[in-house]
Amino acid sequence: MPAATPLSPQRRRFLMDTARMAGGCALAGGALVWLARDAR
Repeated sequence: MPAATPLSPQRRRFLMDTARMAGGCALAGGALVWLARDAR
């Protein structure tokens, strides 16, 4: 995908949603691992 073409609003929103979801999953996973390690 060439850098000259601007991202369409739908694509940008999709990318933002995907990034937010991935960040949330990573945060939840990290917290879960941290809690599980702390509980033992």
